[in-house]
Amino acid sequence: MSFVQEIKTRLFFLTRKNFVKDAFVLQMAGLVSTGFSILGSIIYARALGVEGYAIYALIFTFVSIAGIFTNIGTNQTVLTLLPEAYARQDRSKILDILTYYVKVSLVISLLVGVFFVILGPYLTATLYNDSNIGKLARIIIFGEIINIFFGMYVIILQAIRRIKNLAVVENINKFVFVLIPAGLVLLGYGLGGLVYGYLFVTVGFLVFTFFSYRLIAKEDSLLPSWNEILKNMFKLDKDVFVYHLKFGILIAIDKNLGSLYSILPISILGMYNLEQVAFLKIATSYAALPSVFISKPVSRLLAVQLPKSKSYSYSILKRDYLRSSVASCAITSLAALLFIVLVPFLIPYIYGKQYLPAVFFSYFLLFARMINDLGVGAGPLFRTMNLMRKSIKLNAIMVTLGTVILFYFIKNYPINISIIPIAFWFSVVTLVFFFSGLRELNKKIKIEQLTNN
Repeated sequence: MSFVQEIKTRLFFLTRKNFVKDAFVLQMAGLVSTGFSILGSIIYARALGVEGYAIYALIFTFVSIAGIFTNIGTNQTVLTLLPEAYARQDRSKILDILTYYVKVSLVISLLVGVFFVILGPYLTATLYNDSNIGKLARIIIFGEIINIFFGMYVIILQAIRRIKNLAVVENINKFVFVLIPAGLVLLGYGLGGLVYGYLFVTVGFLVFTFFSYRLIAKEDSLLPSWNEILKNMFKLDKDVFVYHLKFGILIAIDKNLGSLYSILPISILGMYNLEQVAFLKIATSYAALPSVFISKPVSRLLAVQLPKSKSYSYSILKRDYLRSSVASCAITSLAALLFIVLVPFLIPYIYGKQYLPAVFFSYFLLFARMINDLGVGAGPLFRTMNLMRKSIKLNAIMVTLGTVILFYFIKNYPINISIIPIAFWFSVVTLVFFFSGLRELNKKIKIEQLTNN
């Protein structure tokens, strides 16, 4: 067999694998979703102006900070436990898992949400000297509480591997979330129209979720009805509740610490230089585009795939971890090089010449992106190997060091210098986690080999 024929044969068998097909579907869906996001950001940037766009960025950054306190691991718990229960056809377990999600998400979101809704204006007045940011952010926070049920619906589609349905639903969701708020901004309603448009869409998707889930629950006898979930909320066993909470809390802490890597730069910069927030926001969004091609869908699927790989052996787990990480990094790096070439033309042409400073920031962020996507499988790997405490310790150390460094540079140096630690801070974190994961895998493989011998 010639080299070309061998490559064709390998590609043919590769495309027959469910993981690869699902990754491709999510990849294409991600491209469409990203297109909608870009369209929205262009409309907001041009219609709101530099200062308005900076305030828009701070509103959603503040919402993200609130989201850290509402996340106690319900999403991660369901996404980890539900596929396993579904594969075993354990309907009772599925009911308990979904009941736990609804009950805990509602209680925590309402408690924390009310806190931020009341104190939001005071907090943003203290941080950014602008209480209006908090007033607008609390409308989004209220929408996030409503959005809990749509979030559950998306997780269910992913867990039961209805990937095509998932791709369609998420893209419709993204399209409407751009269409309504952006339309109101274009009509002259400004930031107020944007946030109330967001709230209106969340209410619409609450209705959509109710009827859509009823349909798939009727088709699939393993999925409980809304009535069963509601009744079970009042009689969910305490031990089951505590088990799910313990399972998810470590994942949540780790995930929340990881979220700070993207939130802190804009949040800290907003305290000292509002105008630069707009430029950094655009540069960060632009630099994230290469990851859309493969890393984001692969990361989502690895959350399901790596536990399966572990069930065979740690050697298989290491193989799949390395393959996915290195391949994702290589593809993203090639895409990043293309975006580096295009950035001086695209940003001023699409967003306007007033956003030209974002070009300079994008160079650093794109070079960092080439390294960052090496960590595409780090989170799923640490969860699969039950190394959440180690991951939390590493994240806590890196976040603390990074926060101190960012505060120092942003406060004392111009943005043209502080962009270096902003861009490459997460690259250092990525390398630490990548090699730490390999080290833990090698330990497990040695023990596995000794046991087998």
